[in-house]
Amino acid sequence: MADQIMIMTLLLCMNATFGFYIYIRFSPRKMILIAMPESEYERYKESIPPLSKLNPYGWKLAIGMGSTIAGCLLLLIKLFLIH
Repeated sequence: MADQIMIMTLLLCMNATFGFYIYIRFSPRKMILIAMPESEYERYKESIPPLSKLNPYGWKLAIGMGSTIAGCLLLLIKLFLIH
């Protein structure tokens, strides 16, 4: 039973990580980046922006994505290495 709960939690964490990635990747750049010239926004149109260019909202998204990645890794270690 505990393994099933951990697997479901792992799937939830993986979905959250993917959701954060998609949101950061395809959200309007002006929403998550600091103020900069229009040409700078175009540079990051097709890629994930570096952390130094994120505004506080973008930082919250990046921290959320990082914490869900860490949660996934901890669950994988618990399920397959320790168990």
